[in-house]
Amino acid sequence: MGGSALLLLASGAGSQPKQPATVENVSMIMPGNVIYRAKLYLTRKTPAPAVIVVHDGWGATPDFEALGANLAFEGMFGLVIDLADGKLAENPADAEHLARKIDGDQPADVISAWYDWLRNRLDSDRRVGAMGFGPGGRWAVKGSTHKGANGVAVWSVRLDTPAPDLHSIYEAFVGHFSDRDVVPGQVIVAELSQRLRAVKREGHLFRYASKPGFYNPRSPDYDKPDASLAWRRTIAIYKKMWALPPA
Repeated sequence: MGGSALLLLASGAGSQPKQPATVENVSMIMPGNVIYRAKLYLTRKTPAPAVIVVHDGWGATPDFEALGANLAFEGMFGLVIDLADGKLAENPADAEHLARKIDGDQPADVISAWYDWLRNRLDSDRRVGAMGFGPGGRWAVKGSTHKGANGVAVWSVRLDTPAPDLHSIYEAFVGHFSDRDVVPGQVIVAELSQRLRAVKREGHLFRYASKPGFYNPRSPDYDKPDASLAWRRTIAIYKKMWALPPA
């Protein structure tokens, strides 16, 4: 584990913290001696639940770090993981290329290991969920299955996760989808709702008129009102689910 630093929350994610969040630079070694790094944003009142933040093809940008700081302000540990070894995309084509390089089984294995790492912390209350953006949503869901995940949220991704695997994700499943995606949001929501109902899991699925990358300030699709709305909806669901007090 590395040292600590302070980071101010970037604007637009949601409520603004009155003080900067404390962050620890952490890492783990996976099979093959591959090192994966992350930033853990510490909440003040512990023990507390935790959320793994999984970036998209743009990499672990400061915008995703800001979400980790916001989670800490809201009463949760925010673990912003880096699946791209520090690489950041400069444009949408780069982002697609980087996502393809990351894709495969390894992201899910890494996320699964971070679940165990968080639950083994003395200041954790062992409730851990995940949030994944774009392709990161697919990685987050796959890494959360059969981990007793306490909630998962995804943005702008079509999931082919079988219903039995969705059954292994406890508490709320939150999804934010664009009606202007290659596969429109209404189709994705219909498919996912059917699978969640089949295994008696609670789904909170929302559709937006903005383009698929609406959540990411680096994307030309970015839509600040919809990005903020999706984040506020997600935080409200998580805080109610985990009975967290107002920030």
